Amino acid sequence: MGGSPAVVEQFADRRLQILGRQLIYFERPDLLTDALRRKYDRAISSRLMSTDADTAWLTLPSALAELEALLAQAAPREVELLLGHKVHLCDWMSRANATLAAS
Repeated sequence: MGGSPAVVEQFADRRLQILGRQLIYFERPDLLTDALRRKYDRAISSRLMSTDADTAWLTLPSALAELEALLAQAAPREVELLLGHKVHLCDWMSRANATLAAS
């Protein structure tokens, strides 16, 4: 794992090793190797872009669809706020798609 804290690799329980690496990814990704960081980037992007209707989490395509439904019913004073969220979601989707395309 490059320069990451060696204590994570010393855990006997593999699940704790995985959890430790995930915590490092979110808190100090610079401590992970490029390969491991890209692996986590792809895994997260894949979950975010899932089109499986049975997922237990809100995906970016689903969030965008819900936002479009809200926009169709929004009062004029709410439209600007919702459009700001739409820009954010579209940017996030673009980055996730780029990550998946690079793998």
